Amino acid sequence: ATTRIVFVTFCMNAIFVSYGLLKEMLVTQDHTSTAVLMILTRAASVVVAIVVQLVRVGNVSLGVRWYQFASFAVTNELGTFVSYEMLKHVSFPVQTMAKSCTMLPSMMMARVMHGTRYTTLEYAKTLAVVASIVVMQVEHTSGARKAGETGGSSMTGWAIGA
Repeated sequence: ATTRIVFVTFCMNAIFVSYGLLKEMLVTQDHTSTAVLMILTRAASVVVAIVVQLVRVGNVSLGVRWYQFASFAVTNELGTFVSYEMLKHVSFPVQTMAKSCTMLPSMMMARVMHGTRYTTLEYAKTLAVVASIVVMQVEHTSGARKAGETGGSSMTGWAIGA
């Protein structure tokens, strides 16, 4: 079971990294329109979802009323639009780190909107992740400026993250 979990995790990460790099290439090098990318990815997602439902269940059903997932759908679409537009100004790794910093605001919104309670330890872990990301980015940026490089990693940031 552990081997399967490791394999699936590796495959998922490989797919997401490939997707991110291809997305960055389409936006920054090919200057593909954000609207075109969103329409094509959403159309492909709908087709795959319909095929999977037909194969597994035999019919196509949303499972819930449209308004029950409307807020999720709208925020997801807005987030996707913003992430494509962001790639025009920052690199994929910087964008990924910025998305990682959204954990704390997400926890706060869950508290406000749904009354979700988090322990002090959960907040502390989240703050540690955000602090690690900030330290890695700041150290990487200042180190790259000094050395004239654009690559590398931050041992301090990895140590804090661990």
